[in-house]
Amino acid sequence: MIKNCMRSRFSTRLLHTLLPLALLACTLEIDRKPKLPPITQEGRNTLGFKVDDKPWTTGGESCNWFTCEDNVPTATLYREYDKTPFLFVLEGRYASVNHKVAQEFSVKVEDVAGARTYKLDPKKEEWMLFANSSLSEKMFRNGDNYEAELVITRFDTVNNIVSGQFKGRLDNYYWNPGEVAEITEGRFDCRLKYVR
Repeated sequence: MIKNCMRSRFSTRLLHTLLPLALLACTLEIDRKPKLPPITQEGRNTLGFKVDDKPWTTGGESCNWFTCEDNVPTATLYREYDKTPFLFVLEGRYASVNHKVAQEFSVKVEDVAGARTYKLDPKKEEWMLFANSSLSEKMFRNGDNYEAELVITRFDTVNNIVSGQFKGRLDNYYWNPGEVAEITEGRFDCRLKYVR
């Protein structure tokens, strides 16, 4: 009888300990649903958009054989020595904790010279690309019949900040042409890096 009483008390204590932890884990999982970052122009290193009306933001970490790094969005200006216009590349990644989901987003635009609207021209190898996962054969990008645009609202080369918005209609033309991903409400606010 004493053993049964002790088991009952232990079971009750264990239940009282594990139940709140289980509820907390459920709450944390719910809280992990991405929310779009606010539209800012302060160099906060944020990137987000809706893909087919579902919010997407950078997150998780990318790992190789030697190290893991947080997935922080990057905005880089590439410049050849004697040319005035820049090549602009915006990149962001998301990886789930178990690394079963690995997604990447990037925008590449030629001849960036300031804050204005840039229509991406696939003939000049300008792109907006969303790769849903390396294993799922979903790689969407703009093309001749699918437009994309980038609006740079702050292009501050003194304080190294670039911010703006973007949208696009992208085609899964590598694996399933005609399958479309709609990118809307895109926004970014990043520290600007230079590569010369």
